[in-house]
Parts: sequence; structure tokens; C-alpha cells
Amino acid sequence: MKPASCEIQSGEEGWPRAAPLLGQVWPPHVVAELAWNLARNLAWNLARNLAWNEVHRAHADRRVLLWAADGRLACHVCAK
Repeated sequence: MKPASCEIQSGEEGWPRAAPLLGQVWPPHVVAELAWNLARNLAWNLARNLAWNEVHRAHADRRVLLWAADGRLACHVCAK
């Protein structure tokens, strides 16, 4: 599918538009399961003295929003 339009916005400005799409892709029950698995794996690795200091979370500096021909947000990419 070829996008109808594309926008580049700041991370903060683009979040209100990207959030509903991410909510559809990652519904609360999926996020909860992923969080549980991450916590379990983190505890396992800490018990084995392996640091997770290379894992970083950050808010996006920029967002690329790709819009479908029908006006719906089709894709969202963020960059730090």
C-alpha cells in the first residue's frame, strides 16, 4: 500500500496522533503480558549477574506519520 501522505513532526507534537494506532497494535492486555515477561526475564538475568544497562527507553525526538488514502494513520515510526 502506497501512503497518501507523510508528515514529520516533533515527538511530542506527533504523540496524540500516534497513540491511538499504538493502542490498536499494543492493546493493554498485550502490554501487561509483555511487562510481566520482561520483569521475569530481568529478575532471571539479575540473578545470573547480567546487567541490562544497555537497554534504554526514550521519548521520540521525531515521528514520521504515514497516512492512508482514506485519511487514517497507517504507520508510525519514531526516531531518537
